[in-house]
Amino acid sequence: MGIFGKAFWDSTWSFIEKFEASQILPYREQNSAQEAFAALAEAGGRVWEGVDPDEFVKSLRGEE
Repeated sequence: MGIFGKAFWDSTWSFIEKFEASQILPYREQNSAQEAFAALAEAGGRVWEGVDPDEFVKSLRGEE
């Protein structure tokens, strides 16, 4: 399932402060985390350039 809406991002601390959902999207098969982050990188321009998706998710989870 997907959720479409508006996210409010704290650029200082790099987290979503609030998310307002406006639409529930139907479920669709997903690809790997690598492919998901590649799609984000394409949508976000250079913001995600050079970010290793596995390491990024590990850091969010507090893993080493």
